[in-house]
Amino acid sequence: MKNIFLYLSIVTLSLSCFSCDDDEELEVVTIGDASNIYISSEAGRREVPLTATCAWTVERDSLTRQWVNIERKSGEGDGSFNLVWRANEKFPRKGKVIVKLANKVKADTIYIYQYGVSPSIAFPDKEARVSAVGKELEVNLNTNIPASDSTRIAMTVDYDKGEEWVSQLLFNKEMNKMQVKVAANEPEVGERNATLHITYVDDWGKAHTTDFNIGQMEMGGTKQTETISFAEVRKLVNDATGSQKIEEDVAIEGIVVCDATGANNAANTQLSKTDIDLSTTYRTTYVQSLDGKYGFALVFDTKELNELVPFDKVKIWLKGLTLRKEDNPQRYTLTDMTFKSFISKEEGDATKLVKKERTMSELTDNDVYTFVTLKNCEFPIRKGPFTPFNEGYCPTYNQKRVDRYPLLMHDNQGQSMFLMTNIDCPYRRDGNILPQGSGTISGVIVHEEYTRFENGGDIGHYQMRHLSREDIKIDQSKNNSFSTIIAEWNAFKLSGTKVLPSEGNGELWHTAVTPTASTDYGYLGVIDGVTDGKGVLRQIWWYFFYCE
Repeated sequence: MKNIFLYLSIVTLSLSCFSCDDDEELEVVTIGDASNIYISSEAGRREVPLTATCAWTVERDSLTRQWVNIERKSGEGDGSFNLVWRANEKFPRKGKVIVKLANKVKADTIYIYQYGVSPSIAFPDKEARVSAVGKELEVNLNTNIPASDSTRIAMTVDYDKGEEWVSQLLFNKEMNKMQVKVAANEPEVGERNATLHITYVDDWGKAHTTDFNIGQMEMGGTKQTETISFAEVRKLVNDATGSQKIEEDVAIEGIVVCDATGANNAANTQLSKTDIDLSTTYRTTYVQSLDGKYGFALVFDTKELNELVPFDKVKIWLKGLTLRKEDNPQRYTLTDMTFKSFISKEEGDATKLVKKERTMSELTDNDVYTFVTLKNCEFPIRKGPFTPFNEGYCPTYNQKRVDRYPLLMHDNQGQSMFLMTNIDCPYRRDGNILPQGSGTISGVIVHEEYTRFENGGDIGHYQMRHLSREDIKIDQSKNNSFSTIIAEWNAFKLSGTKVLPSEGNGELWHTAVTPTASTDYGYLGVIDGVTDGKGVLRQIWWYFFYCE
């Protein structure tokens, strides 16, 4: 064999001596970890002595070059070279240095192991429970592994029953969410559990593993479950108002209509003057019949139980649920929803919805909790954002006095109603002004009372909740509006007892106290709970309109 001797640290490698011209296969001989060098995470230098009877060179692979330098890369006979390495603020890493004999490819290899920060994977919640219909499950993740290294994270799964039903391990770019696909359960399988072993292997080949458990409920319904119509369900409560627990083994099929984020699904419950249940909107969704004629509100006990997303086609097992009927307007709510309430779910899209176009005057109680497009609408007050009020009283600023705003809209027939926007709605103040023209507005028809806005809470028979910014298809230009501004006051111009408009013709009078500009909260945003101002602008607008 070739005559090359490496002395690593204090350990000497003793090899038999051969000529450098000998073509015998080189054998790398080590004693213990003699060919492995472990170094600290701090920057440093180490001399590596070697003994040889011919010329030699020292090389590094491409990755090792990024953090290890070599001093005295070649020599002949006995000698040494220096390893010089950079500090490591990341995970333990492994480098490779190759000592070659002159004019030969045969070599000895030294592996360099540098200590670093230990990789960690942790889940704030150690387990999740999902319904039988399957879903893309996303869970919170705490890890110091960068997204660039996420491909080195692998998943193995142990199942207590059923074949492989958890797959497609993914991570978001911030590495604070993990997603897996959970397949639908089968009726004969029953409740089942899976343990996910999430493993990251570092450069040293060491595995770092954390477990996460998924429990999946059994499929709802029975072989005898009968699918009935929404109209038949509504008849289960005979009185004008009241509640009825459903004992029949029945189900309904419908299309889910809701805000994808859950932030603008429903009015949150005002518990007291200074407290709001902010989970209500996330616990609420709506399902309408396949023909679009009727709709039900679905209310879950916790927001974690609400796995429904817009436009899914679902089959809901009604046995054990409570049906509540309310009047003026007539509307129906299903409560006591659980994971076992679902028999099936199919991914859908907006094209599966029956298109319902109405004018405001054409709305009926049958439209409540269904998705409707209102024609020929516009916003009479066109300045500011969707929520032009003092957010200092909102959860944004850790206050729970008010959490939504009813924005007035009207149509070309002289009718008006409110468009409801929750403070959690992400585009309520996104820096864009309200559209100035006319067009259509789509959303779910609801009935809400709002004592913070109107004494007694009566803000009309119907309101609408938009599900996305794209639901508001109103022209941006005021030139495409069916109404005309007669007069606008956005600053006070006093002439004796008169207040003159800044645009158009008209007069306002004061008789007692000289008027001053009051505070307007038309700041467009973005408001995130840190920005000073809480929506304040030192202006005010008054409008008078007529419709052409």
